[in-house]
Amino acid sequence: STLFPYTTFFFFNDTATTEIYTLSLHDALPISWPEMQRRLEDNGYVARFMSFDSKEYYIPQTRTRRYMVAINVGKNAPEIAGGKKLTRAVAHQVLDDWEEIVTALKRPYTATLDHFLYPDDDPIVAKARRQLESQKNERRHEVDWTRSLMRNNKAREDGNLGDQRPLTRWDDADNIHPSDDADWRWWATQPNRVKDVAEVCFLRCVAQGQDPRHKPMYVNLSQNPERNDSSKQPPGLCPCLTPNEIPLITCRGGPIVAEERLKLQGLPVDSLTFTRETQQDLSSLAGNAMSSTVVGPVLLAAWAALGKAGYRRSKARIPAGKLERSEERRVGKECRSRW
Repeated sequence: STLFPYTTFFFFNDTATTEIYTLSLHDALPISWPEMQRRLEDNGYVARFMSFDSKEYYIPQTRTRRYMVAINVGKNAPEIAGGKKLTRAVAHQVLDDWEEIVTALKRPYTATLDHFLYPDDDPIVAKARRQLESQKNERRHEVDWTRSLMRNNKAREDGNLGDQRPLTRWDDADNIHPSDDADWRWWATQPNRVKDVAEVCFLRCVAQGQDPRHKPMYVNLSQNPERNDSSKQPPGLCPCLTPNEIPLITCRGGPIVAEERLKLQGLPVDSLTFTRETQQDLSSLAGNAMSSTVVGPVLLAAWAALGKAGYRRSKARIPAGKLERSEERRVGKECRSRW
């Protein structure tokens, strides 16, 4: 649970709908994945879990999560062909097929980070920047970052990076001079600790022979250098998104906006309407979300494996009252479309 803090269970019962439960695991919980599997099997399920990485399913993001599929083989076991209840042996075969199908659906990412970004002059980016500036100005305050400075200096010394600040050229008087195409206003709202972390990450990339200002690299400035070495990450691949990080897109010279973070989870942002949600709200949503390109194959493979075993989903009966109301809604919709 330390490496995979989130788990999703998919329970398949003899019902018209699939029950999906999401559980967040913490390091303090004294339970392992095999133990969870054993407890489910002791309660009438056959369970199997696998780990998935989003970058192996279309998305340029290193996001490793485990998913567990459990099939009821007890009293409420699904019925398969011939009206028979699904047995434990058949359920094991279903899970074997699930592993095979979901593995066959893998497709490593080919579209890199910059393909998920809006143009810098897009209205969405301009609106998000205004919100970020107002939010930062409201709560910006310098804190004692002596320990962080010691860590930054150690990283500079260990990597022979020197003491220069070529990316933003900030000083203790709050003067900054980033490149002309950078987001100056955003940099001006950042505390010195964040700007110094950016300098260390920039110098590490330069030491490797690459200028990150001309490459799509994703740097999380909320982490100190010992946990944040972007020079080891290939350009175009972003690390795991988290809710409260401070993300920097090096080729933009500024932050990634929340809508772009949602796109990196495979969500159809252009089909969604956001009204009162702030950038922080949407960033939290993106940081806590599951990659849709992983959830989709996991569910699709599970249903395909059940169908291969002869399972057919029963149709839910619609009560007469609901049927009449649905017919009224259909007629009303037709009338509105004619107008």
